[in-house]
Amino acid sequence: MAKMYQVRYTVGDKNVAHEHYTEKGAKADAKALSKVIGNAMLGEIEIIDDGTKSLLRVWEYTGGEMGKPIKREGPPTDVEVIKSAEDTKIPESTTEKAPKAPRMSDEEKIAKIKADAEEKLQQIAAGTFVLPARGRKASTEGGATTRKPKVETDKVAKLVENLKVSDETAKILAAIGLNMASRRTKVAVPILEANGEVVRASEIMNRLNETEENKFDMKEVVLFALHLNFLFSRENQPWKTIVQDYNNDKLIRLVSSPIDLVEDPKAPPASEVA
Repeated sequence: MAKMYQVRYTVGDKNVAHEHYTEKGAKADAKALSKVIGNAMLGEIEIIDDGTKSLLRVWEYTGGEMGKPIKREGPPTDVEVIKSAEDTKIPESTTEKAPKAPRMSDEEKIAKIKADAEEKLQQIAAGTFVLPARGRKASTEGGATTRKPKVETDKVAKLVENLKVSDETAKILAAIGLNMASRRTKVAVPILEANGEVVRASEIMNRLNETEENKFDMKEVVLFALHLNFLFSRENQPWKTIVQDYNNDKLIRLVSSPIDLVEDPKAPPASEVA
């Protein structure tokens, strides 16, 4: 019995994978990929003696952050393997350590300090000596260093382009800081796009599972819908998600929720008890 780890990600409209022998190597690969493309899935696969594969756990990586492990059962779905476990295997190092430099005698250390001091005295006399700046290397060209300006991207326009959503939905997603490729975002989009109309949790789940390899269940959809309320509250957004029971389903609706502002935050709340 052996284990293998598979990192899956999407290129265009196709799912591909890298395979690893070790969990450590797979996690490092998934983290790096999710930083570049936004999202990656890591799966732990058990292989028994007859070659049968069984999926044990999966982790979702979003923007370099690892989610909690989710237990899975059954065989993994087929996927195109871009890099096999042999391709990702780290080769054993054959480099030899460089020989250590011989230790300097006390006389040699004193001679080196003297030479360095004489060189600095000569620079001071010539007016070319520059005090080293703390925490920053001196410029080799003698001029002031300038930082490269940060490139600001239009997050709303990027969300509209990649998720094919309305400007209003993109503005809300950007305001609450949802990652473009996360599973929470995938649940949030149909709720926000409904423009206040009621949406069934089963409808969201079925629509997502038409294209998602890592399937959603009803509990996960409802959990992510309710998590929106935490994000709205944290970012002071005037919205609220309402979830109601309906037979064996859940009804989800986005409603406007005015923000209560405290005029004097130092004043204690008034008691309603006479």
